[in-house]
Amino acid sequence: MCLIKPQATIIKICVILFPILFLFTYLQNWYANCPFINSNLVNDSMLELFDKNVILKKIEDKINHLIRKYKNGNFENVIISGNNLLKEFPNNSLIQNIVGVALYQLKKNEEAKTFFHSAIKNDQKNFEAYNNLG
Repeated sequence: MCLIKPQATIIKICVILFPILFLFTYLQNWYANCPFINSNLVNDSMLELFDKNVILKKIEDKINHLIRKYKNGNFENVIISGNNLLKEFPNNSLIQNIVGVALYQLKKNEEAKTFFHSAIKNDQKNFEAYNNLG
């Protein structure tokens, strides 16, 4: 005596798989015919802008590169690179603080204070900037 009914099992599998296959086919056709994806209205770089993880990763990589330059004592390079990054991310208090510290290392104290004040203005919880301001 067979406990499993083959017809019932096949029907259950079909009931489960059919909607999944239908959905997959529908999404595949939608993607192929999507006017936004397959047009010049949206290109890959624009799609990337909507992915916060990609943006945050780019900022993180650039800041880490800036910190490495600072640790190597390339203060002039830190200031140049940091100012370029601030054009791209004008309200990033971490970058402002790093540039301020590099300026301080080069004895440009008044310019450094300006960057520390900007860092604090953009992030009032940036205690490192408060500390660096002295």
